[in-house]
Amino acid sequence: LRLLFVVGAPLDDGRIRPAAEYYCLTRELHHHERPLDKRLLLEATPRRLEEAVAEHRPHVVHIVAHGGMTAGEPYVRLMAERHEDPQPLTAKGLAACLRHAEEGDPPDTRTRMPPIVLLSVCHTGASGRSDAEAPMAAQLVREGVRVAVGMGGKVADQACRLFARRFYVELFARGSVIGGAAVARRAALRSGLTMAGGVDWARPALFVAA
Repeated sequence: LRLLFVVGAPLDDGRIRPAAEYYCLTRELHHHERPLDKRLLLEATPRRLEEAVAEHRPHVVHIVAHGGMTAGEPYVRLMAERHEDPQPLTAKGLAACLRHAEEGDPPDTRTRMPPIVLLSVCHTGASGRSDAEAPMAAQLVREGVRVAVGMGGKVADQACRLFARRFYVELFARGSVIGGAAVARRAALRSGLTMAGGVDWARPALFVAA
């Protein structure tokens, strides 16, 4: 299983604490027998993300970054390219970074998408201002991702870490994406972690292709 862990913020960012999330995740998965080929992409820019996906061809892309809403549409903010201001990535922009070619594909072909994308990014599981503006995670599924997890609002970093850790454990142990999401949400609920009215456990939203 190839995992690409993407950090789209400074590693010492105190608001989302990406280093803590990566450490907790790798420590937990270290105890499982299933082989894991993990790559860590620090200070990810859109170009560096595109290059890492093309090289590693991951089965799972896990992104830790800041997110928000612009003109009613959710976005992910990665690091800025050199001498440029950071630009928010909407679903189509992020999908373009994730699209890649597999071995044996025709030259200059980029039609493959990672099967699983987990966005530890606020608002990526939330709908826009109208029904036509689907959550970013849902739009990624529309673009070809099989399973996408987003956060339906602003979420405490501790809740994101706990959800991700339990999600991967269930995925490794039982191969169940939907079951893993359910167990992970329940773990966040039982932990007592609260923010935004104490509903952080309900923020992770799972979207699955037909």
